[in-house]
Amino acid sequence: MENNHYGVQSSIEGRNQFFMKVYGWMFGGIAISAVVAYLFSTTPALFRLFYNFMEATHGYGMWGIFLLQLVLVFLMRPNYESLGNPIRYMVMYCLYAALTGLTFFTLTFVYDLGSIVQAFASTCALFVGLSVVGFTTKKDLTGWGQQALGALIGLILASVLNLFFFRSSMVEWIMSGISLIIFIILTIYDTQKLKRMYDYFEDQSALEGIAILGALELYLDFINIFLDILRLFGSGKD
Repeated sequence: MENNHYGVQSSIEGRNQFFMKVYGWMFGGIAISAVVAYLFSTTPALFRLFYNFMEATHGYGMWGIFLLQLVLVFLMRPNYESLGNPIRYMVMYCLYAALTGLTFFTLTFVYDLGSIVQAFASTCALFVGLSVVGFTTKKDLTGWGQQALGALIGLILASVLNLFFFRSSMVEWIMSGISLIIFIILTIYDTQKLKRMYDYFEDQSALEGIAILGALELYLDFINIFLDILRLFGSGKD
């Protein structure tokens, strides 16, 4: 009985340490994005560099950045062999976060700083609550997660159609509300999924890679919730 008690306690401590790594990497990525965005928005030389890049690429440079981010996410797809090499995931994750910061500094062109700060604070508070729900709930959220992912694919297709054909600000606003609901569900689901993945994997080196991949998933959830809140409630610059 005593050995069983210590085994359970050890498992709980190990899981807590695992989630500390996940959230450490996640907020580390957010910090990287914030620093890059701040540097490019406040440093004239970096601002000119970005402006010249966009001018040289006739505005398509941003699409190139988005494409590079998609490639990084694809390269970070998990497989058991690569999970034992967490350095690979660390480098790609940090690069992805830096590229996100490069695109995020353009938000300062559209929204006032107060709205950005308020949206970030609201996202932090909401994310903490969602993480607690995902970590503590006993309900199996697999079905919810799959439905949310399916809805996300449909939303992406609708966003592309609106971008190139309809160009409706009202449709974009409505889709931001739908997106917020989707990523609220995904945040809870991803948290529960990480909890189960820890219970499934016993290899410590594999868990290091999973922690970074989990951080990427939660990072993407956080970023999208932030953007949705900003689009829904943010005040534009005069």
